[in-house]
Amino acid sequence: MLGLRVDRARTGVFAACAGVLAWAIAASPSLAQLTNPACYDSKTEVDLRILACTAEIQLANRTGPDLGLAYFDRARAREAKGDRLAALQDYSEAIKLRPDFAPAFYDRGVLASRLGRLDEALADLTRAIQLEPQYAPAYKARGDVWASKRNPDRAIEDFTQAIQLNPKFAAAYNDRGTAWGMKGDLDRAIADFDRAIELDPTDASAYRNRGFAWAKKGDMARSKRDYDSAKALAQAR
Repeated sequence: MLGLRVDRARTGVFAACAGVLAWAIAASPSLAQLTNPACYDSKTEVDLRILACTAEIQLANRTGPDLGLAYFDRARAREAKGDRLAALQDYSEAIKLRPDFAPAFYDRGVLASRLGRLDEALADLTRAIQLEPQYAPAYKARGDVWASKRNPDRAIEDFTQAIQLNPKFAAAYNDRGTAWGMKGDLDRAIADFDRAIELDPTDASAYRNRGFAWAKKGDMARSKRDYDSAKALAQAR
């Protein structure tokens, strides 16, 4: 399967729409003749995109993989609108029709995690990794689930794999730092927060996490500086 490598993990999206569509057209040339292209355009206003995708789903000539992509894009549009349960249903339909489509497993796994369905999230993210083993954000997302299940060792394994695949993955360093903190290893936690901030100095959460670690070590001056930086970054947004 053609790999999808566009990093949209922070937003719960496996790959940019153009990349997904290119993959789909390569697999299903009939999609080159799009009846409702707005369905597949992430820049389209959400309600219009949902309508376009619904029209695609209702087309008599849309079957199998083609139909699966329409469900997938409607799921992303519905998730963007905040209709998470409807999005979850559409991701499931997409997977039924395209059982080898890693983006659908990834997005459904991330959404399941946000809904607190951690076991379902683990299963989906593991399947996404099986289908796309070089996709770093899938390991990072699964690491987040392990952390939510209070299993820092498994979380660290996944965050480390994500970092090995993408050494500039700031969010993976930040989250691994949190997992080290869960284990009480504050020095390793601070080292990871340092690297996260070096890679992305605009991420308020990394400063906040490091500030908490410094406080746990009793260094209140450094803690205050980091909390002040986090506050300033948050207010600037």
